[in-house]
Amino acid sequence: MSTDVHLKFLFLLFFSSSSWDSHAQHVTGVAARNSLEPGDTLNSSSSLNSPNGRFMLRFYLWPAAFGTTNYTYLTIFRTSDSRLVWYTRQGIPITSDFDPLTLENSAGSLKIRRHGDNPIELSSSPQPTNNTVAFLLDSGNFVFNEVYSNGSKKRVLWKSFDYPGKVLLPGMKLGVNYRTGQNWSLTAWLTDDYPVPGAFTLEYSGHQLIIRRRGVVYWKSGVSRGNEFENIPPKVTSMYHFIVVSNGNEESFSFMSKNGSQESRWLFSSTGQLLGDDPQPIAQADKCDGYNIDGGCQRWNQPLCRHHHKYGYTVELNRGYFVSEDDSSYNISDTNLGISDCKVSCWGNCNCVAYTSLFANRTGCKFWTNISNFVPSDLTYLDIVYILSPKLSHSGKFPRSVSMNNRQDSNFNNISWAVS
Repeated sequence: MSTDVHLKFLFLLFFSSSSWDSHAQHVTGVAARNSLEPGDTLNSSSSLNSPNGRFMLRFYLWPAAFGTTNYTYLTIFRTSDSRLVWYTRQGIPITSDFDPLTLENSAGSLKIRRHGDNPIELSSSPQPTNNTVAFLLDSGNFVFNEVYSNGSKKRVLWKSFDYPGKVLLPGMKLGVNYRTGQNWSLTAWLTDDYPVPGAFTLEYSGHQLIIRRRGVVYWKSGVSRGNEFENIPPKVTSMYHFIVVSNGNEESFSFMSKNGSQESRWLFSSTGQLLGDDPQPIAQADKCDGYNIDGGCQRWNQPLCRHHHKYGYTVELNRGYFVSEDDSSYNISDTNLGISDCKVSCWGNCNCVAYTSLFANRTGCKFWTNISNFVPSDLTYLDIVYILSPKLSHSGKFPRSVSMNNRQDSNFNNISWAVS
């Protein structure tokens, strides 16, 4: 077994013990309040709680997933299950060292101050004022308001719901505000454990939800009709009330749970899946390969070499290892690439038959043009290798046990394979 496999196993053991979600379970006992008044600060040892205690805002130190750099983010967690629901804008780490951070309400500005560097302003007022208050609401929205002298709200200066990450909460919007130019969209992480912008975005435009990968449209919901979308399963839509706004001020989409629960959360995964409260996904852009149009998938240009298989291809996920490395493998050591980028790159190379992530943080790509020395295994710490396989019919895959030398593709070489 290769050294890379052992290194990845050690990384996964470490990272699973210090994951983002599990970390939140250890901070709920920190002294908290609901708001930041003028002159107040929030530091790494304190937090804000929503009035009903459902949400908590605090700084979170993200341990280095690869390399030596640690990053800190301002985050909001749902306290019932310690799930992340919001964080400062994707790909913009607050600091790369261990210097203390503070969130300040000062002279009409809401800013994150870091030692020895310029502050990061979330909101600033052209006229200095002490009539501002920042609240964490029961909806999970962190709002910075200008208030009248009696404490009543005058106007909203900034709110976290205008800057969603990979999570959509009830009341959050997707779409555009025509008056302000504000766009609301979700951006998936590069990997599910690595909080940098990934390949997939979710937007609302033309009265439908749209998933893009690096700008290319992969999936569309179909135009909304009442409380339904053509390509979202009825079982899923029956759980929610959709709010669609289309006028001169904005075009937007939001949702509420029909049972009134504030525990709903739509999660946009690194592979392009949109996951809701039901095990059945809302959208599966990861199933879109450019030639299939089922379930809302869209067509795009395909390499000519992939056209000769009548029923297209499927991607088989198999756990195992290569007995030895040879000239049939090659790497792209770019940590800005996620697994969907590896899939697209392999798909575009007519000699590529398999791929996986190169690094332990699931970035970079490793490819194979021959898999004859691949050994399948049930050991869960081994890599998952994605293998491109031509389909035998519209219904999908090969029989459960197929000899590779029976396939009509010279890139596959004499290995019995059990489809997982």
